[in-house]
Amino acid sequence: APQTTAAAPPAPISGVRAAAALISGVEAGGAPTSGVGAGVPAEGGYTAAVLSPTDAGEGGDLLPPPTAHVPPRQARVGALSDGRAVCLSLTLALCCGLVRSALDIVIPMWLRRQHGFGVSAIARASALATICFVGGSALSGRLLDRMAARRRDTALAAAVLLGGCAASAVLLSPHAWGVISAFCAFYAASAFVGVAGTAALEARGQQIGAADTLMALSTLLWTAGFAVGGGVANIALSGGASVGRQRAVMAAVGLLNAAGVGGAV
Repeated sequence: APQTTAAAPPAPISGVRAAAALISGVEAGGAPTSGVGAGVPAEGGYTAAVLSPTDAGEGGDLLPPPTAHVPPRQARVGALSDGRAVCLSLTLALCCGLVRSALDIVIPMWLRRQHGFGVSAIARASALATICFVGGSALSGRLLDRMAARRRDTALAAAVLLGGCAASAVLLSPHAWGVISAFCAFYAASAFVGVAGTAALEARGQQIGAADTLMALSTLLWTAGFAVGGGVANIALSGGASVGRQRAVMAAVGLLNAAGVGGAV
């Protein structure tokens, strides 16, 4: 009787390849065991499977398809010239950096001067905004895992638009609770944008082979946006710090934030 020998076990894989293998059924040096790409011979020791909706949930795109190796210098240049990546980074810098930094300075001063809030009342308002921030983060985590890629972009754009509208209208209400409500709405939207935008940026980085470069770019722009937000707040509060001036400055900042919708879709 002919003798058969067992095939050697596949070499271990790690990192993104391990995650891709776990989700799609791809084995190192072999073909995917499930999904649309099942049965396709391996090329170069690794087969990239196209995930089916059954394998990866609605949309089938939890991980982008693996890309060819890109030299580090070429990857950095490609990241800086990628329009979607740059727009996403700017969106995060505006909504999660500039606008948030400006509001963190302007709102306490506004509540104290216009509504007579003391330190304790301002602290409670800030605590409420923080709770809304946590809620926005948790909501984004639950929703994004269940959405297809295109629907995630739509949700991100809606959150950016909501945050821009809230920032523009935050000082328009004559009542303190109106100001606090708009402030909390912005914080919730900002948290959603932070999670969704970072996830989209990371996925884009994996697609073009420059994830680390894109995350570094996003961090740099966010830091710059946060610093600029402090300058914007000083402009709003400097001199006579008139009500009209502060409202005009925050309206302009909110409209600038809403302009980030173009980078979210």
